[in-house]
Amino acid sequence: QLRLQDLIDRNPEILSEKIEAPMVIAGIPRTGETHLQALLCLDDDINCLPYYEALHPVAPEDIDPSLVGTSYDPRVKQTELAVEIVHRIRPLLPLMHRMGPHIPFEEVQLGMSFFGSTLFPSMFSDIPTYEKWYAASNHVHVYNFVKKCFQVLQWQKKKYGQHVGRRWLLKSPQNMGHMKEILQVFPDAKFILMHRNPLGFSKSAVCLLTYTTGTENHNLDIKRISRFWLDRIKIFLTNMKASIGDVPLDQAIHIKFEDFVTNNTKIVKKVLEYNNLKLTTEMVQKINKYLKDNPREGAKAFEYSLSTFDLTEDDIVEKYTFYTDMDIPYWSPVGYDD
Repeated sequence: QLRLQDLIDRNPEILSEKIEAPMVIAGIPRTGETHLQALLCLDDDINCLPYYEALHPVAPEDIDPSLVGTSYDPRVKQTELAVEIVHRIRPLLPLMHRMGPHIPFEEVQLGMSFFGSTLFPSMFSDIPTYEKWYAASNHVHVYNFVKKCFQVLQWQKKKYGQHVGRRWLLKSPQNMGHMKEILQVFPDAKFILMHRNPLGFSKSAVCLLTYTTGTENHNLDIKRISRFWLDRIKIFLTNMKASIGDVPLDQAIHIKFEDFVTNNTKIVKKVLEYNNLKLTTEMVQKINKYLKDNPREGAKAFEYSLSTFDLTEDDIVEKYTFYTDMDIPYWSPVGYDD
């Protein structure tokens, strides 16, 4: 916050940078939201937040413009070290989630300095006073800071002669629970809401989140941690259900996980059109190369089972009946020409 504000104080024109109609991916973990983010970030018209900029949005004052974002950028070096440490602590994480200095990350990292981020419970799940505070807090100030970071990053891109896209992309599960606040900061935001059958996302999400949380705790109680995350997911979905009516119909599109994983290119094309962007031949080639270089079969190497966490399918169905009963206007790729 101090580095960012110091840069803005010395360059007040930064706050004049326009952040128009940002794209906001929101979905429970393991609904395809990270994969969609990766594909959209291949488009030069879309500005994304690589991990190194999520950790260090302000570039070194004296850096050579030609070195920004390269391995000679100290922010990239620091992020490489951070990822190495994470993988040493969590050696199985690469089977479930990709990380790297230039891999798109979530803006929740920016909210860490305000304690308004789900990264805290992902590290420390047993802080009931924090949970109460988070649930009762208004997060407008967090998204205002995210906007300010985007303005700084956009200004820096221009300063260093880098390409600037037409849209910024936000992506985080916690966006599902804060759509009202997002609209207060970004009134023209376009939401891309990812959905999946609770039995599908629960098996996968509980496994990932219990593993990442458990490696940060000395007393590992996977049953308690898994129930903590299922309750947190329920809160996100409950808030989404309560606030979806406040989102203009033309500012939200709902995508099924099953449709996305079988129709990657169709879904990307639709999302781009929904944001007044086009799927170019070059973009199709980038998507095909990315899918070839990053096969999703790796996720199958990790077994997901509810019984590991003393959970049953009935437990999941009962907890999320309110969600499955929602009348959601899903967009269908059937008959859509890609």
